[in-house]
Amino acid sequence: MTLAPSDTRTHYAADCTPALADTTVTLAGWVHRRRDLGGLCFLELRDASGLVQVVFGPDIDAEAAALAAGVREESVVLVRGTVSVRPAGQENREWASGGVEVQGQALVILNLAEPVPVLVHSEGHENQELLFRYRYLQLRRAGMRRNLVLRHQIMQATREFFFARDFHELETPILCKGTPEGSREYLVPYRQEPGMFYVLPQSPQQFKQLLVTAGFERYFQIARCFRDEDLRSNRQPEFTQLDLEWAFPTQEEILTTVEAWVAMLFERFCGQTLATPFPRMPYREAMARFGVDKPDLRFGLEIEDLSDAFSTTEVKVFRGTLDAGGRILGIRVPGRTFSRSELDHWQDRAKQLGALGLAHVIREAEELKSPLAKFFAAAEKAWFESHTPVGDTWFLLAHSGENAHAILGALRLELGRALDLIPAGAVAPLFVVDFPLFEKNNDGSISAVHHPFTRPHQAEWEALLAELGHEPTLADGEILLRLGSVTHDLVINGEEIASGSIRIHEPALQWQIFRCLGIPEETIQARFGHMLEAFRYGAPPHGGMAPGMDRLIAMLAGEEAITSVIAFPKTLKGHDLLMGAPAPMPEATLADVGLRVVPGTPK
Repeated sequence: MTLAPSDTRTHYAADCTPALADTTVTLAGWVHRRRDLGGLCFLELRDASGLVQVVFGPDIDAEAAALAAGVREESVVLVRGTVSVRPAGQENREWASGGVEVQGQALVILNLAEPVPVLVHSEGHENQELLFRYRYLQLRRAGMRRNLVLRHQIMQATREFFFARDFHELETPILCKGTPEGSREYLVPYRQEPGMFYVLPQSPQQFKQLLVTAGFERYFQIARCFRDEDLRSNRQPEFTQLDLEWAFPTQEEILTTVEAWVAMLFERFCGQTLATPFPRMPYREAMARFGVDKPDLRFGLEIEDLSDAFSTTEVKVFRGTLDAGGRILGIRVPGRTFSRSELDHWQDRAKQLGALGLAHVIREAEELKSPLAKFFAAAEKAWFESHTPVGDTWFLLAHSGENAHAILGALRLELGRALDLIPAGAVAPLFVVDFPLFEKNNDGSISAVHHPFTRPHQAEWEALLAELGHEPTLADGEILLRLGSVTHDLVINGEEIASGSIRIHEPALQWQIFRCLGIPEETIQARFGHMLEAFRYGAPPHGGMAPGMDRLIAMLAGEEAITSVIAFPKTLKGHDLLMGAPAPMPEATLADVGLRVVPGTPK
């Protein structure tokens, strides 16, 4: 049987079923695996639909069999043959084509592959650098292909969901103006005017607000965003977010829409039904109970404030902490006692997290076991006995710093993992709401917790104005930290998936918030004048949310790292090992945009 490279495919691998028995087909794809058995050569042919087995032998076609014997795995081939039903008991139930094989009567090698540095038909032991260098080979693996197909399906389902709710998908610029909104921005020099720059957007924040101001009451975009910040396993310099914005929304409308979308995705792609509405938890409650603003609700071990129980204590370390204005916090581990070495481990870990020490109390049948027990007053012993079932352990932290809850929150997460308290397959979503409007930085300055366009709680803002008797500025310092905001984060299993808020739409209020952040008047006008001007021409109340798609897709795929659901990710150093980026540029190219590299510039 003759076959030429110009011949075209007639069927895909998955089309080859018993229904095509005795039919001649032309297939095209990659040689997934080759096996030689007693004069017969078996090729597993892979295409976009799956796998099919093709058998070559001298009794079928001697010329084709000779070619098949010399073909290497991952070569690209064209095959013609007849579909044959496999004998009963020899089917491959993992393949759509597993009930048949193709009797190979002609073979054309379109591209003979060299020995591959990354195995495709099985997971090897390659390091990440090698996998990223040959990412196109890793992407041929079934698991990686499944993840990227899932990503496509999730994006398609997302578009359908928001189209059905009257959202318009609108694009915003990639080249835009630099504004001090948070993370460091990537700069793009403008060749026609040396010394002038665009930046790549951290998010389409200002543009989506302007679109709503323009009268597009429901906007969404699957947007590419860029942040020049330190990287970690779940952070890439470029990422994808679902950008959402409403005109005239209530906060509850935003939350119910987003939770319905998330519930739909988990139902469709994981077969899990999430109970709605998701819990709503104020920020201060999350910090008090879990020590973090993204609590993992899949297990207990909540932080408890025991300061009242020790209000009259004479235990030296507790007394000193309370007198200094600190708190006594505790985590009770039910049904678990610890060995001396385990207690030492958690003591050391608490110190690494910033604690001065970590006390423990174990409730045994007849007594409390703790180095502090002999110092407890009768009332303190009675408190532990009434609040601690036999076999439970308390970890206690006496801390007067602002990060006491954070220390115990980090310890809680490590205990949950170490003690295997997190149920497999559990999904625990919630919305954390009402974040502070401002936070203090390490250098004493004040910054926006979310971004400078976030709306303060109206009653708190008005009370602040009445208390001060003047418009607040950065000079008002600590008093500004009391302000809350109309904000909302979506958290799933301890991961922040989305962040959002109700925005400021009045130019006067927006100006005041900029002044609270200490932004000079000339900078406000230069960086944000276009926003303030737009608000003067009829901006509606508006708000939105921006889920991070990479993290959510990784969760839906059951993957730990977002690099498993991104086609071409960067390393933790920000390197693209496949393309060799970043890379130096010729001096002539730099000169063309008015730049030169200064030796000794910090990396």
